[in-house]
Parts: sequence; structure tokens; C-alpha cells
Amino acid sequence: MQSSVVSAAGVRQRRPSWQPRLLLALVGAAVGWSGLWYFGARQTGQVLDAWLAREKTFGRVWSCPDRHIGGYPFAIAISCASPRFDGLIFGHDYSGTLQGFRATAVLAHPRDVDVEVASPFVATSEDGKVNFQITWDALAIQLNGLPQDLWQVAIDGKNFVLHGTAGAVGIAGKVGDATAKIAQRAGTGGNALDFDVALNGTALPMIDEALGPGSPTDISAQGTATQTAFDPGLTAAQNLEHWRAAGGRVNLTTFTLTRGDTKFAAKGAFALNDAHRVDGQFDTRSSGFEPVLQHYGIDPSLISFGALLGNLLSGGSGQSQPQQQETALHLPVHIDDGAIAVGPIRTSIRIPPAY
Repeated sequence: MQSSVVSAAGVRQRRPSWQPRLLLALVGAAVGWSGLWYFGARQTGQVLDAWLAREKTFGRVWSCPDRHIGGYPFAIAISCASPRFDGLIFGHDYSGTLQGFRATAVLAHPRDVDVEVASPFVATSEDGKVNFQITWDALAIQLNGLPQDLWQVAIDGKNFVLHGTAGAVGIAGKVGDATAKIAQRAGTGGNALDFDVALNGTALPMIDEALGPGSPTDISAQGTATQTAFDPGLTAAQNLEHWRAAGGRVNLTTFTLTRGDTKFAAKGAFALNDAHRVDGQFDTRSSGFEPVLQHYGIDPSLISFGALLGNLLSGGSGQSQPQQQETALHLPVHIDDGAIAVGPIRTSIRIPPAY
């Protein structure tokens, strides 16, 4: 009886003391993870400082008041209250403010950053002639490859409203939903960018000028732009000239425009010539486009007849899809030195020089 008690006591004495070891391991892991997080937070702060310094070399000065670094334990987040901007936008001096800014990176992927921007953005030109404000309900930006090898930017926003003045001219516009993804095409050394842009519920004066007055418009475009070296310290005209001189072009895989019963789709390519005018060729399909043609003084029946004649001359019967031809037009569009030809009909429309 006594030996069994001693034996049991001996067993109790030989049990591993795992609770203290587990506690020690957890404490060690927490300390190690905290050290890693603080190192990452410091590196992230240095990345932000490097970006601010880089922007300053382009003549753009950003301030980040009340900078706060948080997100522990699994993310690193940097936030600023009312960041301010002073400097060049396409070669002109502006000053502006944002309501707030927050950038977050998962600790395991510090080069991929999610940015949330608080509305509004208010800006004024140095000479006071241009004042505008942009508001939105939500704006998120994803940056991949920071700080030196940025290879993709994705933007998602809702309910943008622009208003302001440029001299005596009012500025106004709205976009209900906006998404954009721009990425470097692999194997091009960053000189070609793939893009996918969608603007839904868009109301802009330039659209009304092009299409005539009407309801908000949905626009989408996908394709590739080549020779896309961009210097933010130059004006828009200077950047376009460098792009043109380098042989840059835009290849549109798909372009669609929808406004009520008016639908338009195109694919093709365009570039700028030595006179800074557009040269391009597109294959287009449209329905309900007659009011737009009439807006430019073009007789839709003449265009339809030209399309039918072109089909006959190319060997078609002209009657293979009679019902579809009544509702849709399938026409090539040529732009030569800015002058637009729709099908076989040369119009009086000429696009002015881009700059």
C-alpha cells in the first residue's frame, strides 16, 4: 500500500511542467512579433518620408499633420488629419487640403498599401483664378509595389461631385461610381500600361457637348497605352509631347458608352501626329445613335445607306440581317489629322489639336 502511494507521488513529480513553458513561449512570441511590428512601422514611416521627399523634388509639398501609426498587431496603418498640398499640378501651382488620409499595409505584405481618402479635396490655384472642390462618399486606392517599383494602381469610389470656377467659367460634374485599374504590362519595362476604367452615372459638360443634353452616361474603356513615361513635374502638354515623340499610342480593346437607349461600342487604336492631332481607326457598333448624328448635322439615313453600299461593295448581300440593320449600325470610323469619316461619309467634324 505504501509503495503504491510512493509510486503515484513519483509519477506526479515526473510530469512535465508545460504550463510555464507555454506561457514563456507565448511571451517570447509576443515580444518577437511586437519587435517585428515596430520595425515594420518604422520602415513604413521611412517609406512615407521618402515619398514626401520624392514629391518635393517634383515641386509638390505634402504635409501630414498629426501623423499616427497604428494597426497593431497584424497591420501597419498611417493616418493624417487634414493633410495639405502645395505645388505643381500639370505645371501650375495649386494649394489644397484633404479631410483625412489613412494608408494600411498588412505586415506580411508591406509593399501593398490600401489607402482611404476622406472627402473633400479643396484646391486653389496660386493666382486665385481656379478654385474647385471634389466631394465623394467613398474613395479607396490600392497601390502595389511601393515605394520604388509601383506596378499597379486600383481606384474605387462612389458619388463624386465636382464644382468650382475657372475665371468666370463654372466647373461642374458628377460620377456615380468610378473604378479604375492601371497596371504595367509585363515584359515592357514599365513603358506600357494596361487600363480598365468604368465611370457610371457620369454627368459632365464635355459629354453633353459631344452627345447633346441627356441623362447621365455610363462609360467604360479597356486597353493598353504604350510609351507611357510620365513626369509629374511637367505640364500635361509637355508630357503629351514626350509621349507622341516616343511613338506612343492607345490600343482600345473595348470602349462602350451607354445613355438611355443610345449605345455605342468601339475598338481600335489612335495616336497623335506631328500637328498634335488625332490619327486613328475604329470598328464601331451603335444603336439609338441617330440623335447624336443629327446633333452634328449628319443625316442618319445617309450613313445607313453608305453602310449598306459598303457592305454590297465588299461582297455582302446587304440583306443577311435586315432586322438588325434597322436597329444597329456597324461602321468603321477613320480619324485622319483630326478629321472624322463615318463609314464612307466624310463629316465636317474635326477634332482640334490635343495641345
